[in-house]
Amino acid sequence: MIDTLKQSVEAKSLVDAASKYLRGVKGTLVQKRKQEEKEAEKPENSNANGVSDVGGLENSDSRIIAAPENEKVV
Repeated sequence: MIDTLKQSVEAKSLVDAASKYLRGVKGTLVQKRKQEEKEAEKPENSNANGVSDVGGLENSDSRIIAAPENEKVV
């Protein structure tokens, strides 16, 4: 399509705008494909950060421990 636009007899401003639009659409499609490939490579047991959940903190103690009154918390 971009090659066809290059051969067009329409006004240069229209051809440039259409070419820019098509390059944007193409870029979006390429970016989407790469993201899908990246997600397909990710192991099933990993979270959004790519860190495995296996052996994680699911059984850890999640209580917050306060600092002693005489210590400053930075």
